[in-house]
Amino acid sequence: MKKLTFTAILASAFLAACSSNTASVSTPAAQEQVFGQKSQATLNIAQVKQQRDDALVTFTGKIVRQVESDEYIVADSTGEIEVEIDGHLWNGLKVTAADTIRISGEVDKEIRRVKVDARSVEKLN
Repeated sequence: MKKLTFTAILASAFLAACSSNTASVSTPAAQEQVFGQKSQATLNIAQVKQQRDDALVTFTGKIVRQVESDEYIVADSTGEIEVEIDGHLWNGLKVTAADTIRISGEVDKEIRRVKVDARSVEKLN
């Protein structure tokens, strides 16, 4: 009987803990804390270049030219940056040099250059 009572109390405590954790994760701020990511303000390219290695960034710009099959130079009024955009991220988007795009990705600082590995691409106009 003691084992059954103990098991019932333990199960109740576990369910209460799970339900309170679920409730706290439902808000966006709590989800960001749980997943270890914060919302990113949209930066300009000069600001992106100043971020630390592996920082998550979001910025806008226009594609100036394609360097390799999945590498592009993106520019805004503050400068240019190389961005690696894997083919699956385009998701069927048709983008021209006149189109402004929003890129979210991870800063990759190397010895002589800074580039961004894109995680998402969105056409704005």
